[in-house]
Formats: sequence, structure tokens, C-alpha cells
Amino acid sequence: MARKKASPTSRHEAAEAPPLEDASGKTITKAEAVRQALSAGMDAPGDIADFLKSQFGLEMSKPMVSAYKSLAKKKAEATMVKLPRGRKPRAAVEGYLAPPRIEAKGDRDLLNALEAMKPLVATLGVEKVKRLAELLG
Repeated sequence: MARKKASPTSRHEAAEAPPLEDASGKTITKAEAVRQALSAGMDAPGDIADFLKSQFGLEMSKPMVSAYKSLAKKKAEATMVKLPRGRKPRAAVEGYLAPPRIEAKGDRDLLNALEAMKPLVATLGVEKVKRLAELLG
């Protein structure tokens, strides 16, 4: 024998529940009720379900409470400031200035470097400049 289909009106009537109201008389959602239970110090889904039953007259299963709890936790983590990962930079030594970094920018820097070496070659000589370059290079 086939099952009788439920009438559309009976489904909607069963789905509608009285709105939840907190102590101040404001209408709240189930998620907000779970957040209030968490802020009251409840942690276990069973404790939260008991709290919801006593405070709001709302019966909620433990898996549903757990789902609302995890959503609230994710929402709270999303609003937290995230710190950068990795090592913390070392503290700077007072009075020490690191030499500036020289970055090659193409042919212009090479020409400037060669122009700066010309008086050095004139002063020290080619052989000494070669030895300096070998020591540094």
C-alpha cells in the first residue's frame, strides 16, 4: 500500500516554531542562543543543549549544537588578528649600522663602478687592483 503524501500546509505548520526570545525580550536565532551558551561558559554539547532547554525552551540535538558551536568558533577565529609566521627578527644591536645593500641595476651601475675604479688604478697600479679583485672575488 502506498504512503499518503503530507499536505503542504501541514509541513509548514510543523516547521514553524515560536521565535526565541532572550532575557531582554529580543528575538534571537538558534546560532545566537548557542553563542550565548558559549559565552556563559558552556563547552560540552550536552551542557549547551541543557542550557538552551532551560533558558529558551529550545530542544536541540547534540550534533546540531556541535555544528552551531563549530560555526561560532570559525567566525570568532576569522575576526582574530593573524600574526605572521616564521622566526621573529633578531633585535638590532645598538650603535651598529649595516652597510647599505647594493643592487645591480644594469649597465649604468657597471659604468659607474668602472669610473670609480679608474682613479684607484691610477693610484695603486693595475697589478695591485688585480690582486684586490682576486681577494674580494
